[in-house]
Amino acid sequence: MFCEQPSHDSFTISSASFEEPWEHYKATIFSDGTTVLIIENGTFVSRTFKIENSADTFLEILQLLDSYQFTLFSDSYGVNMEGVDPQCKKKVPHKPFSILSFQYAGQHKTVRVDHGCKGFERENELNTLSKRIKNKMGLMDYVGT
Repeated sequence: MFCEQPSHDSFTISSASFEEPWEHYKATIFSDGTTVLIIENGTFVSRTFKIENSADTFLEILQLLDSYQFTLFSDSYGVNMEGVDPQCKKKVPHKPFSILSFQYAGQHKTVRVDHGCKGFERENELNTLSKRIKNKMGLMDYVGT
């Protein structure tokens, strides 16, 4: 019998590059502050790190998400299986792709971003939010900007 997994309050940010040097990372912070970062590179070497954070860090991230009105961002930018996303004023090929996702108190929101999609509404806000969250989670020493 299939049992549904319990939902855990968390925030996840991931990014993948489609050009050399190929790299993919995924970082998740849980409500107790536990933060796990997984990095893979072009040779499929995988490294996992546990970053020390606290429950307060998770709450600060929730406050950032709230202050930037994260739930009001579109679900995707530049990700359109039927052609060019009309939200993109300009499309630059071969740029990284990111996913920001949170679940908290029964709420869920995921935003997918092709960084080649330029000029969409609130683009600068979303980029700033991503950098602030990565900094807050302690990822900058591992994954840069």
